[in-house]
Amino acid sequence: MLIDATQPSGTSLQDVDETTAICWFIKFKPSDQMYDRYRMAVIMAFETFANKFNLVSPIKLDETMDWPKTLLHIPGIYSIEVSSEHRIDSINSKTMEGFGEIQKHHGYLPLIALWLVQCQLKSSGLAGEVIVLDQDNNPTTVNHFSALKQSFVLLGFDYEKIVKDVDQVGLLPSLYASNFKPATQGDNFYF
Repeated sequence: MLIDATQPSGTSLQDVDETTAICWFIKFKPSDQMYDRYRMAVIMAFETFANKFNLVSPIKLDETMDWPKTLLHIPGIYSIEVSSEHRIDSINSKTMEGFGEIQKHHGYLPLIALWLVQCQLKSSGLAGEVIVLDQDNNPTTVNHFSALKQSFVLLGFDYEKIVKDVDQVGLLPSLYASNFKPATQGDNFYF
């Protein structure tokens, strides 16, 4: 399915200041014995995102690597890298915490990818939070898809259109279905 997530539907470009941004944070403190479970949950969430939205996954791992270099890559629009330092639009490979900024021109897909990280953590029984901040620095934990509504609207996107797009790729039923199934390595990273 091809989705143009860079253009808002039902909202003119003048309605939103192009410098308006949503900041995001991923916060968790895995113990040494839980590190691999957290790492795999994060990787699986981004892999699921790429598969659902027909993107080429940037995740390439071999036996010598703990982390891929890139977790999210929307060509020409937005990327989330893995770094040994704390940098914007990245996740730290040591602390496993990350932060970044999403602006209107990045589209809404990066927010959906971050929501999938929260879903994967929760379904894997791992404590952690994906938090978005509005322009007044009010934090919202992304526990449910609807928690992103304010962020989508702030960036000038039509929430109802996004709901339809996300439902079309099969991600929204997981919000309502009692048979929500977490991804495992044997499931090819699908929810």
